[in-house]
Amino acid sequence: MELRDWVITAIASILLVGCVDIPVVHPTTPPPSQSPTAKPPAGHARAVFFNTSNWLLYVPDGTDRINIYLDGAPLGSLRRHDFLQVFVNHGRHVLGLHHKVIVVFEDEYDIEISGEEAFIVVWCRPFSTQYELVDSLSPDFEATFSPVH
Repeated sequence: MELRDWVITAIASILLVGCVDIPVVHPTTPPPSQSPTAKPPAGHARAVFFNTSNWLLYVPDGTDRINIYLDGAPLGSLRRHDFLQVFVNHGRHVLGLHHKVIVVFEDEYDIEISGEEAFIVVWCRPFSTQYELVDSLSPDFEATFSPVH
């Protein structure tokens, strides 16, 4: 085989490998609606993520958008005062939070989800993205936060 044949074979192999579709296993089930009262199926928890980033630090230029990942699977992108919810299996999970302010900040946290509900507040910081598990949603949650569609 000549050098030209090796090069053509190598390029064809790279192109074919690039077309392989690798299946992604999603650890979540979307609820039938984004109603904050949706009940999870047995063996699952309703995980509600909501963005409370400070509007003074993150003007409406897109830098307030937080991309949410759970166990490596993308769940969605939250702007300030957005929320999303999913049904997840009980147990330990890896929570990935990414946001961009000139550079992309990618943070990962180990979280434990148990019980019927988990409420996860997320927010942008100048050099990271933070989260906190809270006990409940605020009484004005539905007036303050909008579901991501």
